[in-house]
Amino acid sequence: MLAEGADEFLLVGQGLALDLSADDAVVEVDAVEEGTVVDGAWVPGRLLNGDERLFVLPGERLGMVRVRVLRRPR
Repeated sequence: MLAEGADEFLLVGQGLALDLSADDAVVEVDAVEEGTVVDGAWVPGRLLNGDERLFVLPGERLGMVRVRVLRRPR
């Protein structure tokens, strides 16, 4: 996992389910976008929604996603 900012991450791998938490906030997945990096720049693919966001990286192959989260104070 590579943090691109306080609430945005790049994940690379295979068969990953995502569970996020923070001590001072409730954290929810806002958006999950498949994509690749070409010449150092993010090239977006499809936007995942619904149940697709439960397992953000595919089980049968390597994948890359950008995840944006929302935080709200406890």
